[in-house]
Amino acid sequence: MDVLKFAEKYLGEFKIRGKEVNIKKCPYCGKEKWKFYINKNTGLFKCQSGSCQASGGFFKIQHKFGIKVKFKESITNIENGNTDGILHIDKQKQLEFKVMTDEMYDWWNKRGISKGTLHYMNVCRWKEYIALPYLQENELKIMKYRNMDIGKDKKVWQEPGGIPVLWGIDKIDYNEPIILTEGEPDMLSWIEAGFKNVVSVPFGTSNLDWINNNLDFIEKIKIMYICFDSDVAGEKAIKNIQARLNKMMQLKKINIGTYNDVNEAYMAEGKDKLIEFYEFAEYFKENGYYYGEDIEVATGVPEATGFLESLDVNTGGFKFGEVVVWSAYTGCGKTTILSQMALKDISLGYNVCYYTGEDSKEDIMTKIALQLYGKSGTNRTYNKLTKEMEEYPTIETAKKIKAEIGKKIIILEDEAVLTDESLNSKMQAALTKDNCRIFIIDNLMQIDILKKSDENKNDMQKNFVRGLVRFARKNNIQIHLVAHNKKPEGNNSAGKTYDVSGASEIVNLANMVIGIDKLSKKRKDELFEKGLGEADAMLKVLKKRKRQGKGGVSLLKFCNDFATFYNSNDNDPERLKIEIDDDLPELFRGD
Repeated sequence: MDVLKFAEKYLGEFKIRGKEVNIKKCPYCGKEKWKFYINKNTGLFKCQSGSCQASGGFFKIQHKFGIKVKFKESITNIENGNTDGILHIDKQKQLEFKVMTDEMYDWWNKRGISKGTLHYMNVCRWKEYIALPYLQENELKIMKYRNMDIGKDKKVWQEPGGIPVLWGIDKIDYNEPIILTEGEPDMLSWIEAGFKNVVSVPFGTSNLDWINNNLDFIEKIKIMYICFDSDVAGEKAIKNIQARLNKMMQLKKINIGTYNDVNEAYMAEGKDKLIEFYEFAEYFKENGYYYGEDIEVATGVPEATGFLESLDVNTGGFKFGEVVVWSAYTGCGKTTILSQMALKDISLGYNVCYYTGEDSKEDIMTKIALQLYGKSGTNRTYNKLTKEMEEYPTIETAKKIKAEIGKKIIILEDEAVLTDESLNSKMQAALTKDNCRIFIIDNLMQIDILKKSDENKNDMQKNFVRGLVRFARKNNIQIHLVAHNKKPEGNNSAGKTYDVSGASEIVNLANMVIGIDKLSKKRKDELFEKGLGEADAMLKVLKKRKRQGKGGVSLLKFCNDFATFYNSNDNDPERLKIEIDDDLPELFRGD
């Protein structure tokens, strides 16, 4: 179908303006302002309305009106010049995709998967390998390949440059419940059993980027059945998915019993077993109400993040599901420590949400750039007002930090008065949309906590912190909350839990409390005379849970070249790098 015929049939009133077809009503935002344009030669479209900005290629808009594009057309990748989000496959390689061989069909048949189901999902071959295309809105997003070996000889990879989306997302009916599976064989098994409203995650349980990339579609789902393998990785993924999606839809869990996966169950007992799994799926338990059989028993060291080696020994690391309160005076270096911790978490592969009530978002990003690249990435600039030379990142450094950090950190800044309710809303969005698992709030006193009934200020703070504790535990995230000390008795206070400003219950509610002290020259000399070496700052664990490190004090030195703190017994600070986890698929790794 050419563009003009499509416009006449589906897009309503329009005008021809040179090469563009100008549509009165945007099919995406619905506004009748003549802001929607589609090129009559290429099919590329865009809504010029500032609040819409919908754009894409001809395949995409055809999908919106229920028009299916042949798979051979979708695989031509950059159709009509559209490069936005479409996986590029070399033109010569496109010609190498063929129908599977009889040997491949037999391989699938031994796993209970028929030729009809494979054709339904456009499974094909490239050379001697099985090819699994992932389409979204008729556009190719991922092309995965695998050999026909199993066990240690199994090999799975994908074209570089793809975007993680759900397999089968184009084929689902949003008015019916949807089954979410852990892999392609499980999804195909459900289809064989008569369930067409089923999708698969693209890269196993450890990567949930498909939520971000499919969010507009996921928000339309009413009921989702989650069917993952019965192992530790599967249970952990279910918990994380529940945290991110439970406010959007009803979630049910399919229990596959002692079977390793759905395909194994299907091969052993047929489609009736899968129907049984579906019929006996359970809603997730009501919050706060658990049977003993459903509670995980820790059989190893729980997931935690490290920061500075000496502090890790004293704290046991920062565990997920907990709130850490940082007690500090103004000017003691807390922002440096927090931004350094955020950078360390990003280097470990976590996304961070950082609320800054004192420093601007630009100041935080500048500080992170200095901590990542050091003075080698800066220029010395003369400040006419202070009459001093100051260090600022170079233009190249600024571009590099933005490219490397990308969307791994979200910085929340006061644009007006930030209330506790608006902060909670932003935190939920950061968790749901951007998979942030570490939250830094700097600081408690900058948040305007809305008064409810006859609460006094201390009650308001107590209830706010209690809410943070519940949010952290429910969603298995970390929250780091800064609370200033009560009164500045000097930067070398002994550091007590009762020094924390605000409601006394803040300390009681927190899982851990850490005091930050900047050392005076006198205190530095005292520590040196005691044989403890040189130090510029001190971190003291003021409160911890049992079995969480040794407690005590961590002495730190400050590195001017990288604006970071490091262990006082080390010669140099740790050089942080933003790297992608080696366990992630190839397309997520850098060059």
